[in-house]
Amino acid sequence: FGGSLVMNGLYSTVDTLKPKVDFDMQIKEVGFKEIFSQVETIQKFAPILGKAAGKFSTTLKINSLLKSDMMPDLASVIGGGAFNTQQVGLKNVPAID
Repeated sequence: FGGSLVMNGLYSTVDTLKPKVDFDMQIKEVGFKEIFSQVETIQKFAPILGKAAGKFSTTLKINSLLKSDMMPDLASVIGGGAFNTQQVGLKNVPAID
């Protein structure tokens, strides 16, 4: 993604019908366009990032059940963190234009 990523976490299948993940992530100097084009979850949670230019850093904690395709069950996601950027540009966003 053009930056660095450190991730620690747990994948649990104690309940095989409801596997879950619990991750802590530290992401530094990642390009908005790079991560948006490659991470489907970000496309669903923050579609405006597809219009963003620049880089960001973040700390993020995510806890979620997983669906059968190993994607997060969006109805079960619990998360939190901090988001930092030095500069971001947005283009072709009607609400801002």
